[in-house]
Amino acid sequence: MRRFLIIVMALVGLGAPIGLLAQDVMSMNEDQQKDWLTGFVQDRLSTPERQIRLSNIDGALGSDVSVREITISDAKGVWLRVNNARLNWNQAALFLGRLDVRTLKADSIEYLRNAEPSDQVDLPPAEEASFSIPEFPVAISLEELSVPKVTFGESVFGLGSEISLAGSMSLEGGNLNTKLDIVRLDGPGGTLNLNLAYANSDRSLDLGLALVEPKDGVIANLLNIEGRPAVTLTLAGKGPIADLRTTLDLKADGSTALSGVTTLRQQADGMAVDADLHGPLSTLMAEAYRPFFGAETALSAHALVRNGGGLSISGLTLSGGQLRLEATAETTSDNFLRQLSLNAVVSDPAGEPVTLPVAGAATRLNSAQLNIDYGSTTDVTAPQDWRANLNVSGFTQPGLSADKLEMAVNGVATALDDPANRMVTFNGDGALSGIAADPGIEAALGREIGIGVAGVYKAGQPVQLAQLRVVGAALTAGLSGQLDGLDFTGDIGLETANIAPFSGLAGRSLAGGLTLQATGTVKPLTGGFDLTLDGTGRDLRIDDEIADGLLAGVVKLSGRVARDKAGLTADNFAIANEQVQMLADGTYSSTVADFAFTLDLSDLALLSEQASGALKVVGTAKGADNVIDLDLNARVPSGQLADRALRDGVLGFAGRYAEETLSGKISGAAGLDGHRTTLAADLSVTPAEQSLANIDFQAAGTQISGGLTRTVLTGLINGGLSVVSPDVSVAAALALLDASGAINAEIKLAPVDAEQSAEVRGDVRALSVNDIRIGAADISASVADLFGVPVINGTINASAIAAAGVDINTLNARATQTGETTAFDARAALATGTDIDLAGSLTPVADGYRLALDRAQLQQGTLSARLANPTVVQVAGSDVRVDAVRFDVGTGSITASGSAGSVLNIVLDINALPLSIANAVAPDLGLAGTLNGQARVTGSSDDPQVSFTAQAQGIRATAINEFGIAPLSLNAAGNFAGGAVTLSSLTASGSGGLTLSGSGRVPLSGNGLNVTVNGSAPLALGNRFVADRGGQLSGVVTLDAQVSGSLSNPQFGGRVSTSGAGYIDPELNFRMQGITGSATLNGDRLVIDQLSTNLARGGSIAASGSIGLSGGMPADVRVALNSVRYADGNLFVATVSGNLALTGNLTGSPLLAGEVRVENANITVPENFGGGAELIDIDHVRAPAAVEQTLVRARIDDRSGAPIPQKRPAGVVLDITVSAPNQIFVRGRGLDAELGGSVRITGPIGDIQPVGGFSLNRGRLAILGQRVTFESGEVTLVGDLDPMLNFVASSEGEGITVYVTVSGRASNIDVSFSSSPALPQDEVLSRLIFRRSMSELSPLQLAKLAGAAAELVGGGGNGLVDNLRSAAGLDDLDIVTDSSGNVAVQAGTYIQDNVYLGVQAGAGGQSRVTINLDVTSDLKVTGSAAQDGNSSLGVYYEKDY
Repeated sequence: MRRFLIIVMALVGLGAPIGLLAQDVMSMNEDQQKDWLTGFVQDRLSTPERQIRLSNIDGALGSDVSVREITISDAKGVWLRVNNARLNWNQAALFLGRLDVRTLKADSIEYLRNAEPSDQVDLPPAEEASFSIPEFPVAISLEELSVPKVTFGESVFGLGSEISLAGSMSLEGGNLNTKLDIVRLDGPGGTLNLNLAYANSDRSLDLGLALVEPKDGVIANLLNIEGRPAVTLTLAGKGPIADLRTTLDLKADGSTALSGVTTLRQQADGMAVDADLHGPLSTLMAEAYRPFFGAETALSAHALVRNGGGLSISGLTLSGGQLRLEATAETTSDNFLRQLSLNAVVSDPAGEPVTLPVAGAATRLNSAQLNIDYGSTTDVTAPQDWRANLNVSGFTQPGLSADKLEMAVNGVATALDDPANRMVTFNGDGALSGIAADPGIEAALGREIGIGVAGVYKAGQPVQLAQLRVVGAALTAGLSGQLDGLDFTGDIGLETANIAPFSGLAGRSLAGGLTLQATGTVKPLTGGFDLTLDGTGRDLRIDDEIADGLLAGVVKLSGRVARDKAGLTADNFAIANEQVQMLADGTYSSTVADFAFTLDLSDLALLSEQASGALKVVGTAKGADNVIDLDLNARVPSGQLADRALRDGVLGFAGRYAEETLSGKISGAAGLDGHRTTLAADLSVTPAEQSLANIDFQAAGTQISGGLTRTVLTGLINGGLSVVSPDVSVAAALALLDASGAINAEIKLAPVDAEQSAEVRGDVRALSVNDIRIGAADISASVADLFGVPVINGTINASAIAAAGVDINTLNARATQTGETTAFDARAALATGTDIDLAGSLTPVADGYRLALDRAQLQQGTLSARLANPTVVQVAGSDVRVDAVRFDVGTGSITASGSAGSVLNIVLDINALPLSIANAVAPDLGLAGTLNGQARVTGSSDDPQVSFTAQAQGIRATAINEFGIAPLSLNAAGNFAGGAVTLSSLTASGSGGLTLSGSGRVPLSGNGLNVTVNGSAPLALGNRFVADRGGQLSGVVTLDAQVSGSLSNPQFGGRVSTSGAGYIDPELNFRMQGITGSATLNGDRLVIDQLSTNLARGGSIAASGSIGLSGGMPADVRVALNSVRYADGNLFVATVSGNLALTGNLTGSPLLAGEVRVENANITVPENFGGGAELIDIDHVRAPAAVEQTLVRARIDDRSGAPIPQKRPAGVVLDITVSAPNQIFVRGRGLDAELGGSVRITGPIGDIQPVGGFSLNRGRLAILGQRVTFESGEVTLVGDLDPMLNFVASSEGEGITVYVTVSGRASNIDVSFSSSPALPQDEVLSRLIFRRSMSELSPLQLAKLAGAAAELVGGGGNGLVDNLRSAAGLDDLDIVTDSSGNVAVQAGTYIQDNVYLGVQAGAGGQSRVTINLDVTSDLKVTGSAAQDGNSSLGVYYEKDY
């Protein structure tokens, strides 16, 4: 109805100005009158969401006015159209206070859709508004209203329909006569007839309303009646007002839903009104609401409108299935409430929760009761206590629930019948308790909110509000002051530690603390206020990256701000923190101003990471008598823009606002990377047009010049721009873009025949803007109807284009105009070897355009996708119709047909579509396989309904190939309706044991999620999560699961199990095998019923507990180790048992803690012979994909050949106490020791930090049959698992005491010998082993001594061996190993210059003698003889080249 009133206002507005015409308007010619009148109507009634346009006006200032077309549009286009509107009226009657319209007609009205709300922000005027009731003419007469055709689009109220409209109305002298007849012209039909007559002479009324509609009628859709039944409604009454009886009868599908009688009877003391309405109203409601209204809903009441003033209501009852209300009330003669008794109860007789009849059917409560006992009908002179109580239990709605709401208010009412002295006090307390909500809301409100209110009303005075206070855990809000009507004066306070609870109201995520105190006045009706503010914000965030940066830290708000009829006033109004400071002071209105503000921003980086430098803005507005001078100046002394140095940046505006016109000059200058940049332009804004003229921008050779003017009424632009830029880099930096290259362009815009036309000429060379690159491009085009359906003549030729991950070698496009049709032809060659070819035409048609596709083809090698036959796409408004469009893709095809718009009817068929076609554009996808399926889209654009089936076979893709599940097969069938996807079936199968099937319903929002999934999947799918440590999972997991709740809060049920699975972790050097277990899905947790595994080296592990499936996946898992044997692969082997607990979020750094008992452990001291060879530095050229993948997994650095350190999350954090009273053995190099003790292992699993040690229980050192017993020993672990050893042994004999010390890391120990008295190490070793000095040893004993030294020092004691060689007079003494790793001592000497004799004594008792004879420099003879009888002789010839 509101929108039809707009049309009536537009039509009547064509003549309304006559009564206001000045003589100069009357002197205009006809064309001038049309322009004036068009502007008058359009300007007065248009808004951002409602642009009214009139065309072809005749008889503008006469009694007969016609308009060929009236349209109302928004940002999306026309939403209402009136065709051939005609008005015949008596203009002179306006001077007598009458609106006299003889006829108001239109051929048709098209209501295409509902208007889209404007997303523009309309700033209110500086002045406070006024509030008044509009005055109407004393008489209104509309003799004939006739619109034979009114059409409604389907999206208006869910039903496309067509009606006719006819009627008349007169209001004069207190008499009213109205007649309205509406007939539905399409579909099943239907009528609405209204006749209303009131005669003032005898105060009689004749009312008749009759509605008859079959199923799916306009009214049933408009009111959203459940099931859209056939509806009949009659409302009738006739007779004098003093004795009038009216009847109501509403039927749905022939059954009465509501009926009743209302009577008016004049009595001695007033007019009695009785009402009795009842019926099964629930039959019209959705199923969820029917219990609330019950089988019968009834309303009855008796009221008396007293002759002396005032009203009495008695016996008011309202009842239904879950609602009952009883009330009586009475007012004084001046209509002040004297007495009210009310009892309302909402509850279910069976004790079930009650679903309240509000949108969404998701608001429920267990019970609610409201009791009010106020005033008295007897003793009205004495003070009256009054009270009100509200109790609600079990309240729930999406996102919030509460156990109980209790509110009690009481007070005293005094002298209610005395208008000059009446007074009412009130005092109330309440609480909302048992709150359960989003964590952010609970953090702010807590589990309970307290509510308090107190105040007093005295006759003739504003309500004194002592307090209105709401208190939560982190939220406190309060008011105190006075209420004069709706105007409040007093103190306002708000304090919250977290504003997150208001995220829903704001439609965005909020955070941070806020404290605000305001003192002053707020006037809601007029928009006026006068407030003194003092506020503090702490770490505020409003889900906007820039704003969040500006608000970070502590923000202070202070000063006074006011808005009244004189305008806007700021008195030291300031917002400030460390990043930004804003100060405003002065007054401003549209007629007079003395206003100034400053803004200081510490760093432009707060606005963009591409900018830096401090910004200072100063603005002033000064003037009087409707002339206001404006000045704005922004400065950045130094900084950076897009990595370029900025110096002395200035941007300013100097202008004037006078009589709705803003005019002035924009100027700017800066030094950017040493280049001078300047900007100048003239700005003009009037109600009729907006202009930016004399534009002159220059920066390092770049020049932009020209001017543009936009007409507000038409939205069309006139003017042009010229761009000359041999290098855009400096100019682009001002726009914070990283760009380079050259641009030359000329753009001309002009209105032609009420349409926008444009001409573009330009070229681009080597242009790069962020990630977009254009090697070369040339464009030349002229465009008509740019803002409608463009008609184009022109060409585009471009090469070396890269954008959005697609590289285009060449692009050539041509458009040719023939009449109103544009034929186009485009070809592109992609860098992937794909060629694209497209041709067709574009033609304007009624309400839209026609797109004809003659040719469309994509070709890559032998693979192609092409349009099978020419096709047409028809667009009318928001409706799109497609003929049978078929694309042949390889050996398959895609076919689409139907229409889309307010009504949807689209069919899509896919037949044997090769998925590899996507590789033509994105080769990295690596797709393979085929797809078959069908989809049908029906319903409306507001409520689309989709049914679909799909089958995919042989699916391969780069993203899944490494998981070993390809090729995949997928099958799905289901539908989408009402915002939910229903899967009737879903199956997936693949290699590695992947077999899944499922079905269910998935709402895109809200509750109702219900999906069942069962089958099996290879655990190898999880390898991506352990790939960085070289881990590998194997085996299959079996799944039988259900998911309920909502997508935002899913709840899981069912069971997961596995058997015979395995896991290898190279970093930890262990392998799990035979992993067997099962777990139960329980709501938001996975409960491990049983999980066990055996380790390849021995022992087993068992686990139980739970893991959360939301948030950070919180875990509480208990792990039992049973004789687990662990080896680090180098030094350490241990068998352990114990109990551990894994707690915390698995996605973060969970804690693994507990105690482990070592049953047996061995620390091996390595022999340390030889060494790892350095990795060969290999440069891999054109390495195959498999080799590249191996290099990545091995993490080999190309330069050093060493593994690249990997940075990854800390992972599991350890806190394990390892205890071992004994059986920790250290062995190797003659060392044999047993220790005991305990160690605490802490730190992340990738960087274990053990702390503690083990002390010696017993131990010895064996050297050539000599055994030395250790007196003390320790093994300490600090920082890693390579222990620090420190063992000391001693032996006495031959007058000396020998000390043997074994110390250092187990991986690189140091064995040292000392004595008392002090001797050299070789001498000490000789005394220890042979009990004699080294000078007394035979050569064989020296060899044995060398072997013993080698065994102890592990090949690293060259100094000791060299001493032994010198003492024996040998040319060679060395420690060697054979191919089996056996150790031997090799000694030799030259008998002559060309004869070498050698002896080798093995650790196993085997010896060999060798002789080498150099006959010549090239000829050699060698021979050998071994202890076991083997001998050999060889002759060798060598030649060096």
